[in-house]
Amino acid sequence: MAGATVTQHVTCQDTCAFPIATAPLTKLVTPSTILEAEASYKTTLTAGGTRGTTFTTTKWGIEFGGPNPSAINWDDVYNMFSPWARCDNMTPGITSVGCVVWASVPTIGYALSGPYPELASHIQRAQQSGLPGAPGGTPLTRIFTGDDSQDNRTAACPGSFTRPSGKSCDEYPFASSDEGARNSSNGRTFADCSIPQLPIGITGPGFSACMINAQQNSGGGSVLGGFYRTNRLLQGDKFNVSITA
Repeated sequence: MAGATVTQHVTCQDTCAFPIATAPLTKLVTPSTILEAEASYKTTLTAGGTRGTTFTTTKWGIEFGGPNPSAINWDDVYNMFSPWARCDNMTPGITSVGCVVWASVPTIGYALSGPYPELASHIQRAQQSGLPGAPGGTPLTRIFTGDDSQDNRTAACPGSFTRPSGKSCDEYPFASSDEGARNSSNGRTFADCSIPQLPIGITGPGFSACMINAQQNSGGGSVLGGFYRTNRLLQGDKFNVSITA
C-alpha cells in the first residue's frame, strides 16, 4: 500500500445537514502511517419546531487508489459509521437544540471531601447495601413526566418522618429515577440517619432514606439538575452515580 492515496467520502444520515467541514485528501506513505480525519455536520432539528428527538450518524467511505491499486485485496470503497448522535429540542430546562452520543452512559460524581459530604456518604452506603447506580453496575433511569418523581419522594420520605433541625430527608435512588421508592417496600436507613421508622442493616433491592444537612441536600440536588441538563437526559435515559474520596 506504500504510496497509495486514501480519499474520504462523508455523508450524514437521518436529519442532518451535509458535512460542513471535511479533511483533505491524504497520501499513505508507509504501512505504519497513522491517518486522521474528521468531519462536522449539523442537525436539522430546530428550536421552536415540532418537539422531538432524532438520531444521526456519519457514514465514511474510504477509497484506496494509487500506484498499484490491484494489490489491495478488499473493495475499492470501505464504508463505516460513526457512533449515533441523538439530537433533541425537548430537554427539560433547555430551549435550544443539542446533541449527545447516544450510546454513552454519563456519570455524575459526588466526593466525600466535597461540598456535599453527607449526601455523598448516604449514596455510598446505599450503593454498598445493594442499591443500583454505581459505575460498572446497573445504572439508574431518568424520569420526569407524570407524578412518578413525587410518588418516589413521598414513598421514601413521607411527612410523618420528623426532620431534625437543619436537616432534610434524602432518598436514594433519586426521586427523579425510575428505580425510586414508589415501587418498593424494602426500605432501609443507617444508624446516624435519624429515621427510626426504617430498619438498619437491610441489603438488596429497595431504597434508602437518611436525614442529612438540608443545604447539602438542596445543593446536591441542584448539581443533579445541572447534570441532567448538560447531558440532555430524557425520559428513559440511563446514568450512573460515582462516589469518590
